[in-house]
Amino acid sequence: NSRSVKGLESRFESILLAYSVLLSRAQRRFEGTLRYSLGY
Repeated sequence: NSRSVKGLESRFESILLAYSVLLSRAQRRFEGTLRYSLGY
């Protein structure tokens, strides 16, 4: 039972990591678009 919990935790961590990477990428792209549209 503890082994399945560990597997679930590692899977959740990897999903969280990928999500944070995608989020930071999207945020950077959004900031760049915002600056470009505002003329900075």
